[in-house]
Amino acid sequence: SAPAVFNAADEVAVGAFLRGRLGFPDIPKLISETLRIVEWRAVTRIDDVLEADRQARAVACELLG
Repeated sequence: SAPAVFNAADEVAVGAFLRGRLGFPDIPKLISETLRIVEWRAVTRIDDVLEADRQARAVACELLG
């Protein structure tokens, strides 16, 4: 599920950057911290990917404050 977590965190981070809520150098920091917090799991169904995406977006948004 790590690729799904990475992608979701990246989308949140870039969106925050474009809205002026996050500095450019902070994009990889937010992604890295999200990857550290969200537990990686085996993906066997699309629901697993969607759940990883949901969790990662929630964590990334929480980290933004």
